[in-house]
Amino acid sequence: MWSLEQQSGESSVKDVQDCGWISGLAIKRKAMMLQRKELEETCDYLETKRMIFPRFYFLSTDELLAILAGSRNPESVQPHLVKCFENVKQLMICKQEISPSTIRMLMSAEGEGLVLHKKIHVRSAVEQWLANVEKSMFEALKRQDYHV
Repeated sequence: MWSLEQQSGESSVKDVQDCGWISGLAIKRKAMMLQRKELEETCDYLETKRMIFPRFYFLSTDELLAILAGSRNPESVQPHLVKCFENVKQLMICKQEISPSTIRMLMSAEGEGLVLHKKIHVRSAVEQWLANVEKSMFEALKRQDYHV
């Protein structure tokens, strides 16, 4: 009985080899390994962006990719602001033809505005100008507390 199973097993391996399945699987495995490497590199890239601007940890990978893909357009950040900044619904972006766009004000979900004391130029990487928005927001809130 054992010898019959062993012989049938050997013949089935030869049949698989004859059909080209083994070489096809090897090619697919190699392609999967390349895709895995690309995915790991993408994850490392996103992790780097998250380390630069930690509020990106509140976003899913898809949301972060959407922001980074549209980094030339500051409006692409608007739908994700609520997850990055609590109760910040909108950035008031002033578009200019010659110089880069600037951010002068933050709007809350309730419609309250916080005027930034320094305008933020939107010309660098998205994580850098968002970090500048965060810094200016804190400064504006501190100044507002002193005046109250």
